[in-house]
Amino acid sequence: MQRLTIRGLQALLLLLGLLSLVIQYGIVQVGIQEPMNPLIEGLRVPFIVGTVLFVVCAQVVLVCVWVLLSMVASARIFSERAFRYVDIIIGAVLGATVLIGLFFVTLIWLDKVTFANMGYEDEVAPGIVLLVLVAGMIGTGLTLLVVVMRGLLRKASQLEQDLAEVV
Repeated sequence: MQRLTIRGLQALLLLLGLLSLVIQYGIVQVGIQEPMNPLIEGLRVPFIVGTVLFVVCAQVVLVCVWVLLSMVASARIFSERAFRYVDIIIGAVLGATVLIGLFFVTLIWLDKVTFANMGYEDEVAPGIVLLVLVAGMIGTGLTLLVVVMRGLLRKASQLEQDLAEVV
């Protein structure tokens, strides 16, 4: 049963990885070809780069989870190597959260400075700002959750080592 579950999860990770590559391609194509408001044309490249980096963070998490699943399958999850991958996951989720934060600050700046001060009605929709704020909160929560899970893995590793010494 466990082997089937791990293979199913790895298949899902593979599909998500392929989907993320398609998304990256689409981001670049749409970002280059779509017309933008002349007021924010200078932000085209930073938006494209930031969005692609966000997807790269997700891809890093997918690869690390794949490796951790392989370690579970081979009963090596309680090794020090596993902690490196968990630390990489924490860094990737934190990086994605920072990118969301930068995007949030940019949206607020666009709303308050660029559009409002120049008399344009073309302002950032409040729903988009709220959505980005919620995404930042989710990213922060995920980062903290993975940190807690890392602590649980540390404790379980310690208990496994203690049990090995007793036996």
